Amino acid sequence: MPTCQEKTTGIQCISLDAGDMELWKSVYYAELQKYADIQDADFFQPDGQGKNQDYGVGRDGQFVLYEYCNIRYQLYRCMVLEQMRMMGVESLPKGQITDIGELLKILEGYVPQLMHKGTKDSQLLSFRDEHKKIWDKFYELNRNEELIPDGRFFGDIQSNPNYGIGKDGAFYGVELLHFLGNCYKIIAHLLNG
Repeated sequence: MPTCQEKTTGIQCISLDAGDMELWKSVYYAELQKYADIQDADFFQPDGQGKNQDYGVGRDGQFVLYEYCNIRYQLYRCMVLEQMRMMGVESLPKGQITDIGELLKILEGYVPQLMHKGTKDSQLLSFRDEHKKIWDKFYELNRNEELIPDGRFFGDIQSNPNYGIGKDGAFYGVELLHFLGNCYKIIAHLLNG
C-alpha cells in the first residue's frame, strides 16, 4: 500500500498524533467500517483498482486536506440525516434551513464527479449556467451575512474572493467538500436550536 506521501506527491500529509492514532485504529476506524453511507476510503478508490484501505483518513490515520474535508462532510451529512430520521422528518423545516437545503441539492449533484479518482485534487469544476445564477445570489447574501463559511478556510478572501467555491463558482473537490461539511454543520446546529 502506498504511504501518504506516495499517494499525494508534493502535498502536505497530516498524521494523527500518537494518542489519537491509537484511538483511531482501535476504535473509530473499526466503527466507521460499519456504516456504508460514510465513504472514507471508498470515496477516493479509483474504479477498477484493488481496495486501498489507506485512502481517506483510512486505516493508516494519515490524510491530506482533501481527505479530511471529505470525512468531515461525510460525518456531518450522516449525522444530519440520522437526526432527521430520528425526528421523523423527511425534508428540512421551512426558513433558513430550507434555503440551505435547496443549495445542498445543487451542490450534492457535483459530488459524483469527484468520486473514485484517487486523492489528487486536480479537477476544477464549475457550476452549470443555471446553478451559477443561483450561486451568485447566494454568494452575495453569504458575503454580507456569512451564513455559511466558504473561502476563509483556504486563505484571505479579501485578496482572493475565489477561495472556496467563491465568487467565480469554480471549485476543486476540497473546496466543495469543505463547504458541504459547513452546510451540514449549520443544519445540525439549527435542528438542535
